[in-house]
Amino acid sequence: MRAHATAAAEIPDLDKLPADALLTIKQVSALSSFTEQALLKWAKNGKGPTVTRLEGRPRYRAADIRSWFSGSMAGAQ
Repeated sequence: MRAHATAAAEIPDLDKLPADALLTIKQVSALSSFTEQALLKWAKNGKGPTVTRLEGRPRYRAADIRSWFSGSMAGAQ
């Protein structure tokens, strides 16, 4: 039960984050329900949310995730 509370705490509230906040791939995976592997594959192919690299590691700006979610939802309708 404690592990569940810790995992839930790692998922940020996207609506409360500043536009330039950086999220990890694990956080974006949890927010989007897409696997980390899918996000990495899309990044290699120029798809999915825009990736910012910080010391070689993928990071995602909150504004880019919001935009990606809006575009994904609009395309699904």
